[in-house]
Amino acid sequence: MKDGKENSNATSGSFTTNLDHTKPCWYWDKKDLAHTPSQSDGLDPATEARYRREGARFIFD
Repeated sequence: MKDGKENSNATSGSFTTNLDHTKPCWYWDKKDLAHTPSQSDGLDPATEARYRREGARFIFD
């Protein structure tokens, strides 16, 4: 427990929950996008970019 204090919530059981309420950063560097796992498996960058666009379009429609 934080600062040596006992957890007074009886329903929590023997586990603690770490709730991180910060927003994730969805911005990626171009160097990170140039070495994706898909490309490591042999998918060419143009096809991967097309799949990303189609996926985003599917979500928005």
